[in-house]
Amino acid sequence: VGEELASIKQVLPALLEQSTEKSEDLRRQEKRNDILAKNPELTRDLRESIIRLMTRYAIRRDREKELAMEKNQRADGLALQADAANLKDIGRNDLGGLIGQIGSLGMNVAAIRLRHQAEMHQLTSEAATRQLDILSNTVKDPVAATSNLDRPDYSAIVHKVSRGKEAGELTTASEVIVYERAQKRGKSKAETRTVICGEIKSVTPAKKKVRLRLRKGSASFNTSSYADSNEIAGDIYLACPSLTM
Repeated sequence: VGEELASIKQVLPALLEQSTEKSEDLRRQEKRNDILAKNPELTRDLRESIIRLMTRYAIRRDREKELAMEKNQRADGLALQADAANLKDIGRNDLGGLIGQIGSLGMNVAAIRLRHQAEMHQLTSEAATRQLDILSNTVKDPVAATSNLDRPDYSAIVHKVSRGKEAGELTTASEVIVYERAQKRGKSKAETRTVICGEIKSVTPAKKKVRLRLRKGSASFNTSSYADSNEIAGDIYLACPSLTM
């Protein structure tokens, strides 16, 4: 009897948690049904909002792709000019040679900046492409694709990240970035941090990390890979057009 009681005590928390989750799911479904009953045209309205968002993303995808190609071409041109100038000034130790070397250095620096900008545009274009793929399925059943029919936001993208050793979620949406970490029983407190796009000066994807330089301070989030860092950076650029335009 003692062993059975101990076993019940072990599984009881998990059973209670499952019961709570099922009750919450049921309440959410009842609320959705009530909203749909009061607004029978909601599905049509949501579908139209998704189509508008898809149109915006398609325009952004094509524009960012063009900018990436244009800036890479300009960077290639500057790099060739710098190489040609270096060859011309090889062996010169006079003032003209020094001026030529400075000019070559300036062209190489400008080329590096252009390639960085091109990478930002490319990541943004790829992010828009991913969202278009997702929304092409979402538009088929917009009601099922959102958990909040009161204020649906189909631009929201959620990424698993961490700060320190604590796991959380980073959500990018139109003009805003939100980091959330749930409270763990007996451990860390819950944390929510919202950053509007106007506060972000730059985004740097790195190996297993994304860094945000803000107007006041900075923020960094740990990722699982460099590919994830690039994807998150692209989604931030997509959410904040002012960063790439």
